[in-house]
Amino acid sequence: EDGTFANVSDKYRYFPDRGLNPPTVYPLSLFRGDDATVYVTAGELDSLVLHQHGVNAICSTRGETAFPKELLAALRGKHVVLCLDADEPGQAASWELARHTFSTSASVRILDFPEGIKDITDFFRMEDATSFDALALQSMVYEPSSVDPTFGLYADRDCYLVASKNRTKVLSSFILQPKRLLSPIDRDLEDVIEASCRTRSGKTMELTLPKSAFDSKNAFQKELRESTAQWYGSDDLTKALLLHLVESDVPQANYVNKLGWYRHEEGGTSVVTRDGFVGKPLRWWNESRSAYFNFDVAEEADHAQLCKDTERITENFMRAAAPNIILPLLGWYHAAFFAPYFREQLHHFPVLCCVGTAGSGKTETNYYIMARMMGLSTPPMSSVHRTPHSLRSLFNQSSSFPVILDEFTPQKFHSDRTQFIIAAMHHTYDGAVEELGRADLSLVRYDYAAPLVILGEQNKVIEQEALKERTIFVQFPAAETRQSDDAAYMALGEYNWRNYARCWYEYSLGVNLHPFLKEAQVLSRPFRKLPRRMYDNITVTTAGFLMWRAFMGEHGFEPDINAWKNAFGQDQLQEPMRLCDEFLIDIDAMILHGELTAGKDYRIDEDVTPRRLLLHLSSCHNAWEQHRRRRNDDVADRRSIRRQLAERLRRYVIDMDCVARLGYNEKPVRCVMIDLEKLSSYLGEHLNALSATKGGEEEVATKVEPPKAQAEEEAAEDPDLLPF
Repeated sequence: EDGTFANVSDKYRYFPDRGLNPPTVYPLSLFRGDDATVYVTAGELDSLVLHQHGVNAICSTRGETAFPKELLAALRGKHVVLCLDADEPGQAASWELARHTFSTSASVRILDFPEGIKDITDFFRMEDATSFDALALQSMVYEPSSVDPTFGLYADRDCYLVASKNRTKVLSSFILQPKRLLSPIDRDLEDVIEASCRTRSGKTMELTLPKSAFDSKNAFQKELRESTAQWYGSDDLTKALLLHLVESDVPQANYVNKLGWYRHEEGGTSVVTRDGFVGKPLRWWNESRSAYFNFDVAEEADHAQLCKDTERITENFMRAAAPNIILPLLGWYHAAFFAPYFREQLHHFPVLCCVGTAGSGKTETNYYIMARMMGLSTPPMSSVHRTPHSLRSLFNQSSSFPVILDEFTPQKFHSDRTQFIIAAMHHTYDGAVEELGRADLSLVRYDYAAPLVILGEQNKVIEQEALKERTIFVQFPAAETRQSDDAAYMALGEYNWRNYARCWYEYSLGVNLHPFLKEAQVLSRPFRKLPRRMYDNITVTTAGFLMWRAFMGEHGFEPDINAWKNAFGQDQLQEPMRLCDEFLIDIDAMILHGELTAGKDYRIDEDVTPRRLLLHLSSCHNAWEQHRRRRNDDVADRRSIRRQLAERLRRYVIDMDCVARLGYNEKPVRCVMIDLEKLSSYLGEHLNALSATKGGEEEVATKVEPPKAQAEEEAAEDPDLLPF
């Protein structure tokens, strides 16, 4: 009757059979939109109480947990003071609404009621408007890094607790003891906390926790990787735990996740632990933190012992297999540690492809020697029969340690699995990123960063031209023809590689890669005639061999560089016959047998230097397709042939878009112009009609016939002119 509000029991009444109106804001009739400050309350009655005392207030009509778009629009650009209830749901809603409005409002404050007061109505029952203004000025200013002070998180002897106003709640079954705070050298990386985790059951484990692990309780629980270590806190309490750990008095250091990032004088002395490589003040950290890679390295490097073993190790390698097998393997595995660097410099890193029959030694060499030499106690062998999801996870594990896939026999696979493995080889070569969608419309990111090794039998899939350009191809001979020293092979398999791996890790962390890459490019110059990708693959593998050679040289024995040159002179790394080359060889045969028409499909210019062949690619390709199908051979579309011919511009192709008349009465057409002299030197042993060196062959009319007198005159002037 006197105009004031009284307490009303059962303020909110819910009628489920009548439905609910959509939430909106209240009271719009009293709200002053031009005021700079807006107070947000938990309900309608609290808003009316504030308006009664001259305070501009607003609320949601469906309680403090609903944030309709009208409410967020009303708070845009305003100084917001959140006056929600003091209980746990109200405080949680305050922090949630603060996060929603922080980026669009001028400022956000969270009101902290005095002890014993629950909401606005209770406050004005005991206090006046002046006291409320003073309380609003003392309220906490919200920042994105703020942590709710009412959480009261603290550590007990064996767990974390949170003290609320009404009770104490247990948050964990473990306690973390921070040891080191690591800051990244690379700006793209994040801060890392090294901590020791002790559970209530007495189990202790060492953890490396990135800052992103504290973004949510689920992410944090995933990082714990132990069933006895459980976390019961909310997302906000997880962030509060991060602040609790960061505020601890722990030493700080820098870290990097790319081996070879720093030189010795910049990185300092390096030591190795089971989880990574710790330097003073630099540490290498395996970002994947996966148990897929189990390291087995010595606790301390014994360089004196390695100096005694280097000569014997090198001799055993050279006796265990032919140089064209063992040296590319050594080069690739030692370069794999620096795959991020090579992808940064050359934009790709080659796939290692080892093929051979059963018993040829490809699996044993990679499994028992090469992987263990890299310090992996359980070599990461896997089968291509695993699901695509698990294989994507493996490729996402590391950027420096190889994933080895065995049993690659496409003739036994479904075509979908074969296509997936081929796509994976392309992705890991380029270091690509794949994003797949989930049912909740979120994206999962897979980085194809791990160096890849493919083991299998000889098959047409591996022999595809596109894959050969992306692989270091190593052919293991059959068991019955293998020329190797079994004693040397067994000695390598039984050697204790723990000390070697420890010394190699220390060397890898401090090595400067640029001189090795430059020297490798010089040594690879004889292979510049190969396609660019194959040349880069040889350069990368050569750089890995040079690093291994320098590492062995530091320990008393430097392998002979001539062995490497001889290994890469073998036919395994000679340029393969490409489909465009087969196309021209078939064109030669079709000209010889009259399947192509001179003056319509092609023209040969004999009276110019050098001799030239002009091909109408469209008509020649159509005839070539029919020719190949009659022989049940593989064919390629015209676009692929044209692309491959364009890559031969430095070899024998003069012009890809030459416009010329192929006959006297023909219209000008776009042709491919080829230098027959260079083509003969490149494919001479396969050519007949187009060869410049073969005589006595059947004459072929490949040029538009000039007058007979002119032909006789040209023959008299140049007796070496071929009759056709």
